[in-house]
Amino acid sequence: MNYKEKFIIILLLTVFVVQAVSSMRLKSPTWDETSYFGLGYYLLTTGKWDVPGSTLHPPLTYYLNSIPYLFYHANESAWNLPPSLKGEKVSNVSFPLAGLKLLTDSSYQQDLVLFWSRIPTILLGLLLGFFVWKWTRELFGSLPAAIALMFYSFSPTILAHARLITPDVALTCFTFISLYYFRKVVRDGRWNSILLCSLFTGCALLSKYSGLLLLPLFFVLSILFYSSQEEVRLPHRFPFTGLLMRQGPMAKIARLGSILLVVIALAFFVVCLGYMFHPDYYVKGALHQLKHAEGGHPAFLMGMYSSQGWWYYYLVAFAVKTPLPLLILLIIAIIFYKKNPESTFLDQAFLLLPVVAFFLFFSVKLLCVGLRYVLPVYPFLFIQAGMVVGYKFKGKKPLLTSAVALLCGWYIISSLAVFPHYLAYFNSAVGGPDNGYKYLVDSNLDWGQDLKGLGKYMKEKGIDRAHLSYFGTADPGYYGIDYEWMPSYYLPDDYGGGNPRARSFTMPQSGIVAISATNLQGVYFSDKQFYSELKQYEPVDKIGYSLFIYDLG
Repeated sequence: MNYKEKFIIILLLTVFVVQAVSSMRLKSPTWDETSYFGLGYYLLTTGKWDVPGSTLHPPLTYYLNSIPYLFYHANESAWNLPPSLKGEKVSNVSFPLAGLKLLTDSSYQQDLVLFWSRIPTILLGLLLGFFVWKWTRELFGSLPAAIALMFYSFSPTILAHARLITPDVALTCFTFISLYYFRKVVRDGRWNSILLCSLFTGCALLSKYSGLLLLPLFFVLSILFYSSQEEVRLPHRFPFTGLLMRQGPMAKIARLGSILLVVIALAFFVVCLGYMFHPDYYVKGALHQLKHAEGGHPAFLMGMYSSQGWWYYYLVAFAVKTPLPLLILLIIAIIFYKKNPESTFLDQAFLLLPVVAFFLFFSVKLLCVGLRYVLPVYPFLFIQAGMVVGYKFKGKKPLLTSAVALLCGWYIISSLAVFPHYLAYFNSAVGGPDNGYKYLVDSNLDWGQDLKGLGKYMKEKGIDRAHLSYFGTADPGYYGIDYEWMPSYYLPDDYGGGNPRARSFTMPQSGIVAISATNLQGVYFSDKQFYSELKQYEPVDKIGYSLFIYDLG
């Protein structure tokens, strides 16, 4: 690596961190963050999985995002929950009471611990960005690697989730790196590759239950490697080397199977470590998620509602929330893939099979919650986009270079234009983030992240009190918001039994109304048209594209 390459890597990763940190400071906790906040501290200090959220996901990100509590005191009374919220029967329920108490601890400056708790996710984002560059460079060279890293560093979808206390970026990071090392395992046969592959696979499994998709991926990739002409090498002092290194197809199968068995065994040892040797909680959590998926989940897509989802949900979400320049380059990559002499069938298999696996799995399971569920596909697609600059077009190289440069500039501008509201990014084909709520809501647009922005807006406009319908789990009062309750999903009033009031609720006829886009669309209400009356009016403002402001006079 020369100095020019080092400069480009450092510059792009620095830009990534600056965007993530500066935008993160402007956002209040999202829906899931409130439930996960401080949970790792509880698990590590008690060794018990008996509070809400503890088996909702594997615990690795809970641990990582609780690192600040090594330096700050945690109010352990937050987990003095009522008996109905204590015990393994509620460990897979999302309920934010403990996290909300920690988040609003007046002992600290506003959002101080929240800020530092989000930093580990950004560091994982840095690690992932480096490996996007590294893998691309090894396959296609320095220029494609720089292009791929640029797409990563300015990706609105990556930036949206790389600053949150959620497991999506961790899964993306560890899935990508584990497949990077698995490619080395089957080709190089070195112990360090086996150990690193096992470690990162274990970390992927400890991040989200969908990390289990790595296991069938390893199996299919092993079959493809077996059918290739490449030889399977074993590391020095591998067990039964003399027997396994015999000639013939059966010996090759045995070598691949032995390596795969070692990787999976070591990965599950990492999982056992993460659960303090109580892996039964992993099984319980995974089974719950499968059961939840089968039971359905409220979903919204382009004006349609469903609890069972649509097979094309993630394809549509990807199409409308991915910048158009990236989509154009991906189309070019597909059409002219034979123009890259550096690309082999196996290399393409390692890059494309994970994309197919995640889209296919969630399209079949129909758990239509948010694009973040298929976030792991993005790093592989950034490599495909970067690969285009290496295509060989006779006499048209300058034209290709100019086209790629224009697309890169367009991509950067479209990303910077939405700062700091990355979660609300929608591409210009659907009218940008202003029109996003017509296509998707929930964690695609409105995850409760703009309470801080609403508090600032009310202060600047001199609004003392507003009618509020909030989709989120944070506390508006913590951000200085004085409000009249409107049916929500949720406000603190709802935790205290406020929901029954919805039956006698009447729409306010005057004053300022602030309503989350998800509630405006009625996704989680039994009456999907509950707030249809408000849709007759044009909002006077939007806070981060997720909170709509109406002035009823």
